[in-house]
Amino acid sequence: MTREDRNGHYERKKTKQKEIKEEDEEQMEYLYARSKKLRDTKSNNKKVVALQVGSFAMIFVAYFVVDFVFDETFMKKFKLAMDHLSVISHRVPNLRYNIGFALEELAENDLAVVYPGIPVAERMTNNYRIQYSQNMSSIQMQIKDAGNQHFPGAFDRYLKELLSYDQGNVCQLYYSSNPTTVSECENIAIGNIMGGLILSEVGLVGYADSIMTQFYSQATRTTATQRDAINSALYQNAVKMLDMIAPAMYYLGDVYTQTFYDYLSDQYTIQRVRFAIFLLALIFVTIFVWMPYLRRLTSQIFRTKGLLNMIPMSMLQKNKNLRDIFTSEQILSAIK
Repeated sequence: MTREDRNGHYERKKTKQKEIKEEDEEQMEYLYARSKKLRDTKSNNKKVVALQVGSFAMIFVAYFVVDFVFDETFMKKFKLAMDHLSVISHRVPNLRYNIGFALEELAENDLAVVYPGIPVAERMTNNYRIQYSQNMSSIQMQIKDAGNQHFPGAFDRYLKELLSYDQGNVCQLYYSSNPTTVSECENIAIGNIMGGLILSEVGLVGYADSIMTQFYSQATRTTATQRDAINSALYQNAVKMLDMIAPAMYYLGDVYTQTFYDYLSDQYTIQRVRFAIFLLALIFVTIFVWMPYLRRLTSQIFRTKGLLNMIPMSMLQKNKNLRDIFTSEQILSAIK
């Protein structure tokens, strides 16, 4: 081989090496650009994903906050309704116990027999009859205050009926279908039965106290005085008055119970609708948001791994920029 041939071969070899080196440099630049783009894309994707997940998280948080507020409001309304139910359910029993203990005092004429569990010093001032009278005062105050309470709208009809009976003519309201009974009811001598249930209760309790005051004011109390007190017009009218107003109170209790039942049924339906909406929203998010996001995430992971497999280790060893990028925390976390 001549000198010229050797020189030519050397030049061709040098040119080929230069071309290979340039191709390697171009490939490394390309891979560097791709890796940098991947890193930047991942950073942008993190912001987008964070925004998407945050948005749906806020929607679900808002739903649960609203749900909590609804439940708390319902519990307050429920407690209010239960308290009122307790009040009106004690209305008639307290009146009957008041009249009943008055009758027992008249019949026995001995407080030790009627109230054996009460200390002697309190048998006249704090016996069961007086306690039931005090209970009636508390019940009347709570019933009067019912119109100022924030009952649900479902109780409007009941509250209207309650106001009518507590302030109107009970005889005309309850016995309107029977004129004879209306006349008999209005002819009762004691109490203000035509002024409403509350005034009737006040009058009834007051007259029961008057009966007992008159009885105990007598110097001597014999069987005849006991019989006279029990058969007196005052006591008999008190019993008749109780018999007249008690059905109206029971009627209001029935109206309230039915209203309360209807209210609870409506709330149960609302709860089922809310739960159904939650399930539909959860299914929608899972199918149309979460599953597509998982598919995109899986595709990005495989693309990242594929890109890494295309880079020879020799190139990573030669290029410091590539090593720094592919050993960064973002790339390592992307391929996990």
